[in-house]
Formats: sequence, C-alpha cells, structure tokens
Amino acid sequence: MKISDGQAVGAYQQQGSCEKAAVVLGVNAETIRLRLIRAGIPRPRKHRPFSVAEIEQIRAEYAVYRNAGRIKDFAHRLGRTPQALQGQASKLGLGSRDFSGRLWPVGKHMSAEAARVLFESFLAARVPVAKFCAQHGYRRGTFSELLRRHFPDEWDLAVEQATPRQRPYQRGREFEYRVRDFLKTRGFVVLRSPRSGSPLDLIAVGAGRVLFVQCKKDGHLPPNEWNTLYDLAAPVAALALLAQAPTGRGIVFHRLVSRKEGHQPQPYEVFVP
Repeated sequence: MKISDGQAVGAYQQQGSCEKAAVVLGVNAETIRLRLIRAGIPRPRKHRPFSVAEIEQIRAEYAVYRNAGRIKDFAHRLGRTPQALQGQASKLGLGSRDFSGRLWPVGKHMSAEAARVLFESFLAARVPVAKFCAQHGYRRGTFSELLRRHFPDEWDLAVEQATPRQRPYQRGREFEYRVRDFLKTRGFVVLRSPRSGSPLDLIAVGAGRVLFVQCKKDGHLPPNEWNTLYDLAAPVAALALLAQAPTGRGIVFHRLVSRKEGHQPQPYEVFVP
C-alpha cells in the first residue's frame, strides 16, 4: 500500500510511534521512518521504551504466542516489531529455549486474545491435556482452569475430542454436547448435569418451557431410568425428553407421555423443540 509523507507524519504524530502508525496505515514501520525522514522530521528512536503494562503483558502472554509460532501476531497487538518484542522478551528471560511456559501466576491475568491463541493451539495439537501441557511446560491444573473460564461451552467437548475414543461413555458425552448445542441454537439456555449417572443429562429453559433431557444415542432407556425422568419432570410441569440419533446423524426428540411398565412399547411422541 502506498502512502504519502503527510499521511505518515499525521499517523505518527497521532499514534506516537512508528510501529503504531504502521499498524493504522497498513504498512511496515520502516516505511513510516523513511517518510518521516523525507518530510524533515528528526529520525525517531527505533524502539520506544516498553511500558510497565506492556512488560506485564509480555510476561503473561509471550510464551503462549511463542509456543504457537505466532509472535508476529503478538507484536502486531502491541504495535511493535517482532524483533523489538523478542528483544524485550529475552531481557525478561523469556527467550531461552529452556524457558518453561508456566501459566501460573500470570495465567489469571491473560487476555481473551491470548487465551484464544492457547485454545486454538490445543485444538490443533489433537493430544490429551496432560501431553499438551508436558510438551509446553504448562501446569495442567492452571491450564485447564484458564481455558474453562474463557471457553465454558467449548472446553469439555475439546477435552473429549482430544482423548482417544476407546470408551462408550466418551461417545455418549459427545452426543450430549451435540444435543446441548442444538438446543442453544433454538434459543434455550442449557445446563448440563453436574455428575455422571444423573437421571437427566440436560436442563433447557426457554420460551416458557422447561425441558428435562436424557441423551441416549441408541434411543434405549430402561424402565427405571424412564420412570425416574418422567417422575422428576411431572411435578414441576417440565417436559421429559429422550434425545437420540437412530441413524447416527441428526437428533430426534421424543416426549415421554407416561410411565413405562414392564416390556410395553415406549410411551412417547415425537417432539420438536
């Protein structure tokens, strides 16, 4: 992109640095410096001192961007050159290959942008949490707490997908997440059951309706579980639903219309949320 000397001078005077002016105009910092010299402006310092706030941000987030191979993105956020950022990181002891990327105590101060970079790195790695943390020197507990706080609706599913699919309950949990996300697209506020073995998997509230949902991919719900779910829903005027995926794709909902006794056919009717 071509810019005039006047544009460079104006952006520099407004932003206070070549790096920030370059970001605003969509060029590199060296272009700004050359335009300033040609316009008779004294050559600015190549790198302005890093502020206390910037240094704290670098301490908190540099390892995340470095491990993700995205130092340029971090430099752009700060309005700095990658070289200046790496130089400051080295002064802080963050540039060594032996540096541990621990997230504590700085993890709790991490920005949403840096947390997103960390989360995307974890998704791309496709390895369990313990292995990912070991590879990068992160403390597992702090890592999980940080990402769960920033991405409460995505974290559990990401962990399940990164875990080898060897257990039936893991496949069941994935289906549960699918049902949850589908109901959210229909305007419901959805809460997951806090523990495994609960008589219901999801509670959905919206449009004057409360749904108690049991997720069974194969659609099989034994009489005792059926009746427990029905009995929980009836006193509070909630709808007891069975969510299933008979073909392996899509989601089908059935509303339980009565208790189930013995080997009678399942008393339900098709329900559309």
